[in-house]
Amino acid sequence: MPNFRIFPDLILLGVSVAAQAILTTLVPGIPEVRKSLIRKRVLGFLTAANIALFTLGYLMVFRRISGHLPVPLATWTQGIALTWAMLVSGLCVATLVWKIVSWFKRRALREKDTQEAEQPSRRRQFLHASQALLFAAPVAATAFGIVRRNNLRMTEVDIRIPNLHKDLDGLRIVQVTDVHLSAFLSEAELAHAIDMANETRPHLALMTGDLITMRGDPLDACLRQLGRLRADAGGLGCLGNHEMYTGTEKYVTEQGRRLGIDFLRKENRELRFGNASINFAGVDYQTTHTPY
Repeated sequence: MPNFRIFPDLILLGVSVAAQAILTTLVPGIPEVRKSLIRKRVLGFLTAANIALFTLGYLMVFRRISGHLPVPLATWTQGIALTWAMLVSGLCVATLVWKIVSWFKRRALREKDTQEAEQPSRRRQFLHASQALLFAAPVAATAFGIVRRNNLRMTEVDIRIPNLHKDLDGLRIVQVTDVHLSAFLSEAELAHAIDMANETRPHLALMTGDLITMRGDPLDACLRQLGRLRADAGGLGCLGNHEMYTGTEKYVTEQGRRLGIDFLRKENRELRFGNASINFAGVDYQTTHTPY
């Protein structure tokens, strides 16, 4: 596995562990936790379990480790670790904000006399409600992302180009990109996306990389569905970083052309539409400091 692939995941692991450490440091400041030894032990156990989960998710990057597990298990382990890391990071931010709000609240109460401080006020009620919303927001955002992750929509964009040839006016190009067919996206869901793409009656179809996420994902199923794209001028494509990570660049290129998708690798194709022509060029994913 190339080193440049490891660093983003390593940075994410560091951020997740740091967020968990901050959260573990701040939570004991809550009176209910500070007074209970059992709660402290539970907190310590959860901290260790979370860090272990983050580390396990990171280790799934390495083929030597993930290759010993069934692909769905490795994929779900990595996905759960990433989702939980995002949730913990959100809770860490919420806790920091809660600490700041609590400090301002205590300072405001000290400026009042004792009798007024003991009486509930609208301001204090608002602060309590705000604190509850702070902790609920990361959980709600994460849940929303999980529920809506497969809510497929097609977006139509009108591109206005000055002095465009009249034969290119109204040219319809459909783009399918970053499929990542895996345990998180089924072939049936991809088929639904392809059906939506075909409904646009495109003149040209483009597939711009990342068919799968990791080795063992259903690459042939992805190619099979992409082969169902119907466009007057056929389909063109280029390869993404995950074709390079999984070592499937040659296979995708060969099988794609057999299915009617011409993956361009430092190549170009000139297509004519009426009396006008467009030159399409495709390159592989470019690593750092690699010249085109």
